[in-house]
Amino acid sequence: ATTVPPSSKPRPSVENQDEVTAEELLDQELIQRAGSLTLDPVAMAAAEEHLDVEESTAALSALLALEDNEHCADCQALHPKWAIITHGGFICTQCAGVHRSLGVHISFVLSCTLDKWTPLQLAALVAGGNTKLNECLEFSVPESFRKPHADALREDRAAYIHTKYVEQAFRMGPNKRRQEAILASPSTPLEVAVSSHGSCGMVEYVGIVTIELVEGSTLAAMDVNGSSDPYVSFRLGDQVVSSHTVKHSLNPVWKETLRLSWDGASPLVVQVYSYNKLQPDRKMGVAVVDCDRLQQLDKPLDLWILTTMPREWPQNFGDHMVAAGEGYVHVFVASHDEFADQDLSHCVIS
Repeated sequence: ATTVPPSSKPRPSVENQDEVTAEELLDQELIQRAGSLTLDPVAMAAAEEHLDVEESTAALSALLALEDNEHCADCQALHPKWAIITHGGFICTQCAGVHRSLGVHISFVLSCTLDKWTPLQLAALVAGGNTKLNECLEFSVPESFRKPHADALREDRAAYIHTKYVEQAFRMGPNKRRQEAILASPSTPLEVAVSSHGSCGMVEYVGIVTIELVEGSTLAAMDVNGSSDPYVSFRLGDQVVSSHTVKHSLNPVWKETLRLSWDGASPLVVQVYSYNKLQPDRKMGVAVVDCDRLQQLDKPLDLWILTTMPREWPQNFGDHMVAAGEGYVHVFVASHDEFADQDLSHCVIS
């Protein structure tokens, strides 16, 4: 991929904003409006006219009515009335009190009913939602670290929120396996832990998919120095597993073996990211191996998967512009009956 000067970067159209995270949307708009390279929600708010209160309230009510936003992103309390502008999610009053203590550089919150909103702030919530927020910041939560319930003590709530947003200890990243947060309960934590997974606990797996991630080629340059820190995430149904990061490379070599249980129906989704220490990891490309292809594997599949970065994905990341591009990831893929007498150490996915 090639870089282009900031002045020539087009703003994402409304129809393409589904792929734009709330943080990226805010960051890009602020750069365009104020010429700054640092996300500053307060300056951003001052740079725009506010919406009519009735207009913003109606739009926010519609967002809060979505199933995605019915519960607080941090404690699952019903009917949240506050929004985290910097992360594009909705939270309850109790959690909002903790967020305000973190500082606006970490978490900028607004009331959905009392505060005045700008069009950009509203757009951040439209592009976000609690599911997207938690898929990133609650990607891998240890079972020993329970998510606070709606009536949790402030100190428990504050400890979880600080770990989630300030330390970002649960966020998606290299060498992390998907582990959903388990909601704490003052009385029956085990029952809550089971019910919080819903239908996920009822999934029946028919086999194992083994992936040998070999290498990547001509990946997009996501850093100002013309390089990237790529890793690959593999999703199979509700399971996600990620490779290690290869530093400063557009032609990384992983040579890493990963395994996922398979329900016999889910496609294998391959997503390539560039690791970013301070901000959310930058999405570089995606590819899908459909379930029909996995079902028909009688021998390991050796593939170079084309990972395409759609034109609406590239964002102004503050230090340079990233143009849309294509790259390749070399993997071997093998599917096996879970109960078959086979040596899975020799199975690979490509």
